[in-house]
Amino acid sequence: MSSTDPRKVVGSRVMAKAMHVTSEAECARRYGLRKKNKWLGGIVLDVITQPTASAQANTYISARYYLDPLASRVTRLNIRSVKPYPEP
Repeated sequence: MSSTDPRKVVGSRVMAKAMHVTSEAECARRYGLRKKNKWLGGIVLDVITQPTASAQANTYISARYYLDPLASRVTRLNIRSVKPYPEP
């Protein structure tokens, strides 16, 4: 078992809730009643670790999420809001 977090590897696949990636209005328009439960797949583009004022570190994942087959969005989210893509 690898000790490397797959969310921190550039090029790996991740998932995030659609409400974190887009606005609530766009989620309602695209996904209707499923807006709060819709998960989007994405590809990690960059990993950013920033220190806070209390000497802790915040990690952010910048990824391209696919809203539908023709639309995508690049968003920077906290690592706590991003899940690794399940293995097949």
